[in-house]
Amino acid sequence: MTKVSEVMTGHAKWAVSTDTLVEVARKMRDWQLRLLPIRSEDHRFAGVVTDRDIVVDYVASGTDPATVRVSALPQGRTMTVSADDSLEHALGLMIEHGVRQLPVVDRDSLVGMITQADIGRSLTPSEAGAVVDRVSHVVRRR
Repeated sequence: MTKVSEVMTGHAKWAVSTDTLVEVARKMRDWQLRLLPIRSEDHRFAGVVTDRDIVVDYVASGTDPATVRVSALPQGRTMTVSADDSLEHALGLMIEHGVRQLPVVDRDSLVGMITQADIGRSLTPSEAGAVVDRVSHVVRRR
């Protein structure tokens, strides 16, 4: 059984809870990401922020994103996996919750990210196609 640690992207990039939404948006642009994990000031995993969160919840409402800190974002329960979890478990969470990536957390610390693409690269081409189709179908329905 393949573990998350065998295919995940280590050394994930993140937003810091004191970053403004403008700073986060610039990081996303520069790193070509649509989601960033959030790290608290004490280096603990504190959730995620998406480009959609910034645009829909703040920019569209007329709020100046330069005045809002990431720590002000409402944080629900973020799905995470551990490095020791199986790929099957990670994929099951992606499908169940309609997400294409998950933070990999160890004892409240972010250790990496696992994406649909990471899982796909560990499979045969036909298996990878089925995975992309299943996850994408759920994401499109949301």
